[in-house]
Amino acid sequence: MNKKGIFFCVISAILYGIAPLVTKMVYAHGVHAIGLSFYRCLFSLPFLYGMAINKHENLTIDKPLRKNVILVGLLGSTLTTLFLNLAYSYIDMGTASTLHFMHPMFVTLMCVIIYKEKLGWLKIISLVLAVSGVSMFMDMGNLSNSTGVFFAILSGFTYACYFLGIDKFNLKRIPTFVLSFWVAVIACLGFFILGMMTKTLFIPDSIELFFLLLMNAIICQVLAVTLLQIGIGFLGSQSASLLSLFEPVTSVFVGILILCESFSYLKILGCILILAAVMIHMQGNKVKSS
Repeated sequence: MNKKGIFFCVISAILYGIAPLVTKMVYAHGVHAIGLSFYRCLFSLPFLYGMAINKHENLTIDKPLRKNVILVGLLGSTLTTLFLNLAYSYIDMGTASTLHFMHPMFVTLMCVIIYKEKLGWLKIISLVLAVSGVSMFMDMGNLSNSTGVFFAILSGFTYACYFLGIDKFNLKRIPTFVLSFWVAVIACLGFFILGMMTKTLFIPDSIELFFLLLMNAIICQVLAVTLLQIGIGFLGSQSASLLSLFEPVTSVFVGILILCESFSYLKILGCILILAAVMIHMQGNKVKSS
């Protein structure tokens, strides 16, 4: 596997994993997730625009690719966040997030069914281990609410479409910060509409909240999203989606070490299985390339 791609995907996942530290502080101000997501995209725009200009990247996107960028922006940020938040209203966040992180399975299935890609035994084993590892984070009692489970799984599916869209729709041709900028613009408009419909938009009423929203934008939308898109360009959708599972692993250790959350042997076992899945997947790619 491409070492740069691995690095970018893992760092992106780690950034996503530590983001809940800031998110929890934002939620303490009574902010709704849709309002938070709107400001995350809005505050990222000046940074992404400045980076694109600094690298002399042309912000104009070729006409044949514009529909694909809109589709990826809607699926990857707006609809995924909407479905995940709907799931949170029916089942607990841990179970919803666990079901959401089944997205590597959806990526693999779509690659096999739609793009006729072949899977070796090592990749199949790595996928089984990854799904098993993620399932260790789940509270099985919450699975009785079919509506919450449906929305959580749907969020994983739309997120998988985001990975495939970057990989298969020729979006890797678009300069990194240009793509990140327009994805943020599309998501920002989507969250604005959702916020107006649900009356969850707000104006930051303190310097502390403004600073927290800015931090969230930089960590998630400027750094994590951009690094993930670069990683997908190097590795493809399957490998990138699997490496993104470092996000829940990071969240577990952040929760235990910083937030003083309860220690769980099942969660630690889940982390071990995910790490084993990544190592086996990397070995499968080495065998394929040799």
